[in-house]
Amino acid sequence: MRHIKKIVKKSYLNDLNVPASKEMDERILGDALAAMEESAKAEPALAELNIWRMIMKSKIVKLATAAAIILAVVISVTILDKSTTPTWAIEQTIETLREIESIYIAGYFLTADAKKADFQAWIVPSSKDSSKSAYYRFEAGMFEPEDFNPYDQNRHIVVVSERDNSTYFYFPANTWTFYPNQKIAYISEGLDRNPKDPPCLGSDFFEKMKIQAQDWHEEYGIDEETGKQSVFVTCAHPTRMGASFWWIQFDVETKLPVCYKLWLNQDYSSEPAACVSTIIYNPKLPDGVFEFYAPEETKILDHRELSEIVGADPTCGISVNELDTEEACKRIVSEYWEAVINQNWEKVCRMRPMIEEQTWEELQNMYINVKPAKLLGIRECINIGNKASFPIVPCLIRMQNGMTKVGVLHVSIEQIGDEKRGVIVDSLGPEFVDP
Repeated sequence: MRHIKKIVKKSYLNDLNVPASKEMDERILGDALAAMEESAKAEPALAELNIWRMIMKSKIVKLATAAAIILAVVISVTILDKSTTPTWAIEQTIETLREIESIYIAGYFLTADAKKADFQAWIVPSSKDSSKSAYYRFEAGMFEPEDFNPYDQNRHIVVVSERDNSTYFYFPANTWTFYPNQKIAYISEGLDRNPKDPPCLGSDFFEKMKIQAQDWHEEYGIDEETGKQSVFVTCAHPTRMGASFWWIQFDVETKLPVCYKLWLNQDYSSEPAACVSTIIYNPKLPDGVFEFYAPEETKILDHRELSEIVGADPTCGISVNELDTEEACKRIVSEYWEAVINQNWEKVCRMRPMIEEQTWEELQNMYINVKPAKLLGIRECINIGNKASFPIVPCLIRMQNGMTKVGVLHVSIEQIGDEKRGVIVDSLGPEFVDP
C-alpha cells in the first residue's frame, strides 16, 4: 500500500502541480481502490471500457493523448508530402538507360535558310560508349512517322554500320544548287557521327552531360498532354546539331527523357534550332534499316577505294603539309586547274587517281576541246568539317573563247605516313556548267 501511495503521489500529483496532503492521499487512493473493485465485478468488455473512460478523465493523459494525436498528424503529413512530391535525379536516368538496346527519335531541325526539315532516326548504341552509335540510320525529308522506305530517292540518308566499319551518306538531287539533277552517295572508311546529327541518348551521353553541362536548372511540373509528372532541365552543353543550349523533359516515373530541344542562344524563346518531339525506347527495328541502298543513277564516291589507291602510290596528289583543311583544299584545286590549263596531263592524272583509263581519255579530249584558260576564283568550300563526305570546292573558270564556266570538284586530304597529300576525287556533276 505504501508503495502504491508513493507511486501515485509521484506520478500523478507532482505532474499536475497539486499540493500533497494526507487527506488528498487518502481520497485518491480510495477512489482508485473503489474503481478497481467496481471494474472487477463488471463484464470483461465493460471493465476495459470503464477503465479506459476513467483513465481518459485524467488531465495528464488528456494532454499526452493530444500531443500524440498532433505528432501522428505531423508524421502523416510529412509522409504524404514525401510520397506525392516527385523525385528524380540524372543518376537514375543514367542507370535506366543502361538497359536500353535501341532508340527511335523524330522531330525537325532548321536549315541554313531557317526552314523546318523533318527527320527521324533509328539508333543502336555502341556497347563501348553508348553516347555513340554502333548502328544508326538518319533520314531527312517527307515521311509518315516511323515510315521506312530504303529506296526513297528524295530523302537525305545517313547510315552508320559497325559491321561494315563504314558510314554511308546519300544526298538527293534536289539538295545541290549547282547540279539539281545529280544524286550522290559517299562511303567513308570508319564510323563517323557528324556533330550536326542527333546524339545517341545512351547512358554515357548523360553521364558526360552531367560532367560537362553548365547552368544546370531543374523544374518540376506536369506534362500538358499526358498529365504525367515531369522534370524540365535547361543547361548549356557542348554543341550538338549546331546548338549548345538544351531543354530536356524527363518522365519522373520512367526516369527517361521524352523530348528535347536545342537553341543557338540562351534565351530559349526563339524557334529551336532542333526539336526531338518523339522518343521511343527499344522499338521494333524495320528489316534492313541499317543497310544502305544507293538509288539508281547515283554517283558513288568510296573513300575506302581512294585510300587504297593513294596508299599504294604515295606520288598521287600534292603535298599539303602544314596547311589547314580549307587552305589545303584551295591549293589542291588551284594546282589541278593550273595543270589542266598547261596541259600537264601527267600531273593531272597523278592528282586525280580514281579516273579510269577510258574515262580519262574522254576527260582529256573534253579539256582539249573546251580549252580552259584561267582560274578566276574559288568560292567558299563546302563540307569542310564533314569527315564522312568529301569537301566540295566550286570554281570560276574562263575559257579561251571568253566564256565563264563553273566547275565543282570533290577533294580529299589523305594521310600517307607522316605526309598529308591532297587529291581530286571527282567532279560533283559535269565538269563545267553555266554560272
